[in-house]
Amino acid sequence: MSTLYDSLPFNMYCEFDAPFREGTGTITQDVSKNHSVVDLKNTPTWSSLDTGLGYLTFAVASSQYAESDAAVTGNLDFTTGDYSLAAWINITDNTLTQIIMGRYELNVSGWELYWLNVGGNRYMTLRHHHAGGTATRSACYSLGWTESVWTFCGISRTGGGDQVHYRNGVEVDVVGNSALEDPETETRDLVIGARYSKDTNFYNGGLWRPRCWSTALTADDWLTIYELEKGWFA
Repeated sequence: MSTLYDSLPFNMYCEFDAPFREGTGTITQDVSKNHSVVDLKNTPTWSSLDTGLGYLTFAVASSQYAESDAAVTGNLDFTTGDYSLAAWINITDNTLTQIIMGRYELNVSGWELYWLNVGGNRYMTLRHHHAGGTATRSACYSLGWTESVWTFCGISRTGGGDQVHYRNGVEVDVVGNSALEDPETETRDLVIGARYSKDTNFYNGGLWRPRCWSTALTADDWLTIYELEKGWFA
């Protein structure tokens, strides 16, 4: 008997969940209660692990990314409330900045999650954008991320408060929490694997199950999700 989606407590507030089950084609489905359609642009490669898990491989050279229309992702317009983001990533590190996902406009509104390599340091950064804040953008980051290996990335953000980063279900140190302001409301598409303008900062490597929640998941939630899913990557 399969487990009903919302019977797992951490799925109750899930607003977007793309497990890439199709294995072929140019669209993939969000399996959360919102059932958003995700369009795959410039033909990301359908791939699978030895365990049978299907995932997508994105290539910078081919300008590949995924998008879900603003009209069906309004539930991801996170501003003053709590939210969480997650994805399994396997980055091939040949570019400076790689967007994992975001729903934003630079220096105006919304949020983005991205990988950054500067001077050999690998950062995971959550950034908010503000047309009318103290600054036009604010960000916090964690260090110690590694390329070319499957890694579970999780972020819990408390509206008006701190964010917590998790790597493989374990909390890691975050730099700059006090500088992160709440983002302003945003009406752009959800973009996975590219900048909001869809023309640069392309993701390069494997990606599985990007997710968003309208709540701040707990440490127990993150460890539980990791323990449930890590076997696919053994």
